[in-house]
Order: sequence, then C-alpha cells, then structure tokens
Amino acid sequence: MSYYRFIDKGEGPTKLFVGGIHGHEGETTIDFLKSMSYSDFSNGKTFIYNFDYTEYISTIKKRIL
Repeated sequence: MSYYRFIDKGEGPTKLFVGGIHGHEGETTIDFLKSMSYSDFSNGKTFIYNFDYTEYISTIKKRIL
C-alpha cells in the first residue's frame, strides 16, 4: 500500500500530502491519491506519500498543561 508520487509543474508553492500516519488511515487515502491526474494539481511541486499500515501515532497531546 505504500505509495509515492512527485509532480513538478514548475514555479509555485511546494505541497506535501501524507496519508497513513494514524494507523489504518493509509487504506482510505490510497485510492484517492492514486486517482488524481496531472491536471488536478496546481503550479508548483507536489510530494505525495502514503504509508503502509503503521501503529497509531497520535498528533494530539493528551496531557493538560
């Protein structure tokens, strides 16, 4: 399920799309990422990476400050 794609449409912002950081997330993002065609992207460079299954990694700090 791991997937990498780089799209270079010249000058413009650089964008990064990552799927699969939160456990099974990559299973739902892979089809969408693969379905995008070159014309779906705006100017600039786009990096796409979809991870294989990983253990869940929380991006929310549970400790109250």
